[in-house]
Amino acid sequence: MNNALTLTDALWIGGGSIAFLTLTLFAASKVWRLAPNEYLAWLQGQRPRNWRRWPVSGRIWRSIDARPSRALWLARVLSILAIAMGLSGVVLGVVIAFRVLP
Repeated sequence: MNNALTLTDALWIGGGSIAFLTLTLFAASKVWRLAPNEYLAWLQGQRPRNWRRWPVSGRIWRSIDARPSRALWLARVLSILAIAMGLSGVVLGVVIAFRVLP
């Protein structure tokens, strides 16, 4: 681990990880509670108005519309990975804080 990290670095890493973890837990709660059709309806409410104009965005949204159950399971797997990433950031911030504090 980098020994030059300060308490400010630990606070930024921990705070950012907590914010990321909060958003991830909100999205994961939606993903795990909804059926594929409900998930698709929720996603359609979240997508921007001009999604057809951008080629990559349009392709992603069309892929989700074509296979909602696959997109739902992919979102579930990604939510587990994102939660693990957020928790590891929080742990990293705590470890840095304990190494810096006297």
